[in-house]
Amino acid sequence: MCCLFTDIFASADEIRSCSGNNCFHENSITAEFGKMKAEIGDSGYLVEKVMRLDAVMPQLKGKKGTLHLENWTPLTTDIIFEPD
Repeated sequence: MCCLFTDIFASADEIRSCSGNNCFHENSITAEFGKMKAEIGDSGYLVEKVMRLDAVMPQLKGKKGTLHLENWTPLTTDIIFEPD
């Protein structure tokens, strides 16, 4: 699993973590890949979210928009891509 994190986050142009009053989501993680942004949300189910992100990245290559993983759980598995 360490290698998956390394591969995904190494390919990101920017990774931000936000906490406090200036955040849209408390303790949220955002990764940017070119023109595509992945809103990962908090660290709940982080391993599973990164696995999902890795699985869908090839389909999003060259696209511009936001991939919403912040509400992903084993019970709510929908991932929304919102094009810009």
